[in-house]
Amino acid sequence: MLFSQRPIRLLGRDRGGEARAVFLHPRHPIQLSATAATSVMAVWLPWSSVREIEPVMRPATRMETNSPLIRAAWSFLASLLTEQSDPTLYSDYLVERLLVEMVFGMLVETAPAPLPGPNDTAMIARARTLMLMNRSDPSFTVQAVSKALHLSLRQLQRVFAAAGSSPAAELRMLRVDLACELIRDEDYAGMGVLDIALHSGFRNSSGMRRAFAAAGLATPGRMRAEGTSSR
Repeated sequence: MLFSQRPIRLLGRDRGGEARAVFLHPRHPIQLSATAATSVMAVWLPWSSVREIEPVMRPATRMETNSPLIRAAWSFLASLLTEQSDPTLYSDYLVERLLVEMVFGMLVETAPAPLPGPNDTAMIARARTLMLMNRSDPSFTVQAVSKALHLSLRQLQRVFAAAGSSPAAELRMLRVDLACELIRDEDYAGMGVLDIALHSGFRNSSGMRRAFAAAGLATPGRMRAEGTSSR
């Protein structure tokens, strides 16, 4: 994902187009040229984080610079580059996750066509984006998702039920996924179980253990011990 201070021109399939924010598809090369001297910021993210919306992504996706997400991303990146304080044990990981989730939200926001499948699939994708962006906040709830999407809680539940899931289960699993990533990452071996719970959006460690059990996973402590013994 490229962010440019001045417009950049896309060549090739999107010849003649200009933008200040462009998502570059890893499997579709595209040429870019600057219309004037400019500063560019780049965000690399794992393809797995956006693979699910690949069917509606163009080789090069131009972003509308007046999008709130684009403006927020630009400001966030600029603040990272000028921040003088030293990173904490958790900040690098959380910044990376936030950037991935922001880019995912931008792609959903600018998708040229509805996502494939049932009509509710696009709504589920938008709901999931909101959950991804806020899952580390213990105060973020399913009710906040429905409010942001201008749906009643019952409508949101029906949308997920049609796909064989529920918004509460989806949010819980996203938090479990984040907790598992922290537990298995050697860079965060210094985090205690309670710290992991709080940084993954759980209110306490017992809530995280219950979520792990519901997902059929080992306890957080055992998962960490198994990971340590295998190294």
